[in-house]
Amino acid sequence: MRKLIWAWTCLCLCGLATGAETRRQTTADIVPPVERHVRELFVPFEQLDVVLEDDDSRVLITRREFERLQAAAQRAPTPEMPRAVTVTAAEYDVEVLGRRATLRGAIEIEVMKPGLHAVPMALTRVGLRRATLGDGPAPLGRASPDGTGPLTLFVEGVGRHRLELDMVAPVRTLAARQVLHVRLPDAASTRLRLTVGGNVEVRSGAAVVGRRFDPDRDVTRLDLLPPRGALNLAMTLNSRLLRRERFVVARGVLIDEKTETYERLHATMSMDVMHRPVDRFRFAVPEGFDVTKVAAPEVARWTVRADGARRLLDVTLREPTARMVVLKIAAQRNVPAAGAWSLPRLEPMDVAGRMTIVGLLLDERLSAESIESEDLVPVYTGVLAQALPDGVLEAG
Repeated sequence: MRKLIWAWTCLCLCGLATGAETRRQTTADIVPPVERHVRELFVPFEQLDVVLEDDDSRVLITRREFERLQAAAQRAPTPEMPRAVTVTAAEYDVEVLGRRATLRGAIEIEVMKPGLHAVPMALTRVGLRRATLGDGPAPLGRASPDGTGPLTLFVEGVGRHRLELDMVAPVRTLAARQVLHVRLPDAASTRLRLTVGGNVEVRSGAAVVGRRFDPDRDVTRLDLLPPRGALNLAMTLNSRLLRRERFVVARGVLIDEKTETYERLHATMSMDVMHRPVDRFRFAVPEGFDVTKVAAPEVARWTVRADGARRLLDVTLREPTARMVVLKIAAQRNVPAAGAWSLPRLEPMDVAGRMTIVGLLLDERLSAESIESEDLVPVYTGVLAQALPDGVLEAG
């Protein structure tokens, strides 16, 4: 019996010595650890009490159970999440009301580790009126003692949390645009819905996904994809503001070309914008005439619509402008040449003043028996010839 125990002890000591020597070599030579050899000691079952009698913190299990537990103990540890908190989504509703904008945001935050976490909230150039997290007020603070550092949200509890913000921000009005410059918290997915009074377009600052103009409420609704970081949104001016405060003077040359089969108007209208940028002009079309041409580099589109008993020509510019715009307009109607005749008028609307030089260009087979004028001042015809629109003399 003593020989068997002594032999088992020698084997254990040899194993310890070999392990210690291996550690010394590993530390000295800085090489990967040597694979440890597993040594098994076979003890007769009837003599197990001799091995186990010195320690009662042992248990007897089968080899299969031992190998299962050993494999479970050698499994790789579960990797930790790379981030404890993630801002997954954000949706903002912005409504521009004159020189101020109201902003409402809904931000989804996902917490993946237990404990209290600080989430930076990038909010600049806005006034925060209300903030809620879940069903209660949001715990917000600033890192610096003087309260000037970045805004921080404190959130606790694994799972999803919803932060709702109610804010206001100023809107700057420039010469031809209105600008909203703010910084809102970024997220993995961000959407922004914008509502502006009047017929407005976004010029820069965000990608436009959709645009709808509601003529009944006179508002424009836009779906935007804002960039990460600061939002510098440039929009055209509110059309209602333009109509109320603009100051335009119209000066033009109107030539009536009359032949045996048709009557054609050639107009060159110089719209001088004196105050406040404008984005459109309107003209009253004389009865019976169809507009065939509206040309200018600044023109985006033009339409003729009915307005009660009269018809109006709407000319929309590419963008609001505070400079002079020269429009070349042509209109035509088919009427008999003989009989009484009066000069048709192409009248500019929504202007502070207007002055027009008019002229009559007759076909050489026609003659005017008499011409009577009211509220007209005669001018030298040489000046009129210099002001003739292009192509009038060649038209036929």
